[in-house]
Amino acid sequence: LLSGGFDSAVATWMALRWGSPVDLLHVELECSQRDHALAVAYELWNRWGAGCRPRAWVVDFTEVREALFRHIDDGHRQVVLKQLMLSAASLVASEERLAALVTGESVGQVSTQTVENLVQIDRAHAHTVLRPLAGLTKAEIVARANAIGTGALSSRAREVCDLSTGPVETAARPGRLRRAVAALPGDLVPRAVAARRVLDLDRWHPGAEPAPPLERSAAARA
Repeated sequence: LLSGGFDSAVATWMALRWGSPVDLLHVELECSQRDHALAVAYELWNRWGAGCRPRAWVVDFTEVREALFRHIDDGHRQVVLKQLMLSAASLVASEERLAALVTGESVGQVSTQTVENLVQIDRAHAHTVLRPLAGLTKAEIVARANAIGTGALSSRAREVCDLSTGPVETAARPGRLRRAVAALPGDLVPRAVAARRVLDLDRWHPGAEPAPPLERSAAARA
């Protein structure tokens, strides 16, 4: 999962360093940030992706964002957003037969990344999540971003994931989260994933639009 900020870019680089092929998924809350995330994705591939052809998936969460504002209370909105992002990534990974998810979360760095909230986030999907930055400080992550060449780009990222205007729950309870998610239309995330678009990073240029979704045949789905 790639937002375009420091953390997710460094986590992607660490996965590449393991020798693992990596596809990148950006959850689009605002189109300007999508373009920035694709630029960071291209920089990572251009510098560190020799020998592989990673794809950049874009899942439009505009409708999800609006539903969160309508149905979810301020304190739980961020945690539910993270749950839905990981759920979307897990659906893509299942369809594309990808083994695991990688995120840039660092334990305790922000309110949604407490151990308690990460446990609840991971209950909302079926995939293993690798968090290579779990024990790093923000200063260490920024220093690594500068060393690998993504720091300057990531420093220009805008915060578009913060949907709350007040305190965020740091230890969300399972029952309250289930009730919150139950208030959302059940097909929100599957519809967003079905409409996802993809871009081959070796063909990216500023302003490049991801290709529209293609109708998958019954044989391909099988």
